[in-house]
Amino acid sequence: MKNNKSRNESGRYTPNFSNPRIRKRVANALGWAAGCVRSEPREMAKGWIDANLGQQQNALGAWLRAKLLVCRDSRYFFGTDASKCKEYSLNQAGWDEVSGMLVGIEDANTAETMHCEGDGKKLQGMELVHAWVRQSYKDELETKQFQYEEKECARLWHPLQSMTKEAKAHIWRHEGLGFNYDIKACAPTLIMQHAQHLGFDEWLEGMKEFLSDPTAFRLHVAQVASYDYTDYKQAKKVKALINAMFCGAKLGANKDFALFQLLDGNREVVKKLQNDAKLMLLKDDIRRCWRVIETSMTTFRNKNGRKLALSSKQKWGRYFDLERKVLNAVRVYLDKIGFKYFLEHDGWRTDKEVDIEELQTYVESQTGFKIQIAAD
Repeated sequence: MKNNKSRNESGRYTPNFSNPRIRKRVANALGWAAGCVRSEPREMAKGWIDANLGQQQNALGAWLRAKLLVCRDSRYFFGTDASKCKEYSLNQAGWDEVSGMLVGIEDANTAETMHCEGDGKKLQGMELVHAWVRQSYKDELETKQFQYEEKECARLWHPLQSMTKEAKAHIWRHEGLGFNYDIKACAPTLIMQHAQHLGFDEWLEGMKEFLSDPTAFRLHVAQVASYDYTDYKQAKKVKALINAMFCGAKLGANKDFALFQLLDGNREVVKKLQNDAKLMLLKDDIRRCWRVIETSMTTFRNKNGRKLALSSKQKWGRYFDLERKVLNAVRVYLDKIGFKYFLEHDGWRTDKEVDIEELQTYVESQTGFKIQIAAD
């Protein structure tokens, strides 16, 4: 029998923890799961899961999937205008069980023993996350030269961008990139100014109110929807709702609408939001901005010659182009000053404190966009 296969008397598979290679694979899987798999469902590509848990047809890979993941939506499709991966969430009980199996094990690939938590049954989650990160991205972390992948949209992607908020805070602080920055209300800011660059000169009351205090506006939307804005998950949902509207998502009580799914299919919440004067004023301003931006984009017609409306995918594509233009300017600035950094779409982490006003001025001189940078 191979080392990576061990069966108990009932014939059910259990890992052979006497094998150091198996212990290492399980520890890395725990670190990945704790750092990247959330309690709420999220789409996860099969290749990413395979890379960290092993393939489904492998006994250990199948065991780790069963213990660490819960499939929340098994639908997936590719090759159309849209694509979707299966959705998974963390199996916390399974994670606790597997981590308990590794209590007291010292991982030779980390600088210190993985200590037990207070009840003596679980390994410390963030220590496992850090061990996984160091194992998987050691060279990039040491040089701070990260290898990004550019997919069909203009965004730069790296697996470490997918870590949870808690994991990011822990890992980057310990890896010397402790300064965290992002662009305030990036999508609304760039979309509005892009329309203005193309000649739009009308007053945008709803847009101006939102940009004058995005937090207050999001809090208002949360109150309308009866969400608790102090809850991270619910606040994130509100932010995602508004951002999606900026790129063409429709607010309707129909299962075909992405926002309806975001709002958990709650028709009452959708109705409340549809009747909110502030949100509808913002929605109208967004529509007027895109009407101007559309004149600079390739449009398509149906077989009868009728012009088709821009899709959300086309709108997101234009926004990602704008975001990348700004990020490129930020990157040039950071290289010029000599910073080490990690990029995260509309944000970045650095090894030293950034002069925010100087960087804002530089970005405007290079791109024409007036941004506001927030430090966390």
